[in-house]
Amino acid sequence: EFQAREAELLQQLEDFNTLWQSKRWPLEQELDSIRQQKAQIDSELQAVIRAAEEEPLPEPPGPDFLAWVDSVAFSVICNCVVALNLLCMALKPRFSEYREIFHAFDQVF
Repeated sequence: EFQAREAELLQQLEDFNTLWQSKRWPLEQELDSIRQQKAQIDSELQAVIRAAEEEPLPEPPGPDFLAWVDSVAFSVICNCVVALNLLCMALKPRFSEYREIFHAFDQVF
């Protein structure tokens, strides 16, 4: 009796595995297809990125003697000036005793 029940359960497990394999196979195929498409798109993206990095930047418009305006240092200095101006505007109402100093900073900025 136990052997018959064991054989029956083993057959049910085998049937179950067969059923799930048949349902799983299309999903695995689609997953593989998606992964291949993703790899192809990633490859194309890397090729575009490499081409963009190798392409020289166009000359900035305007006269050559103003080319320094397009530099990182100039951008950093401008951002520092804006940040200091914002700081002064925020602190001016709190420290009214330093009104003259803030007025001078206001004129500088």
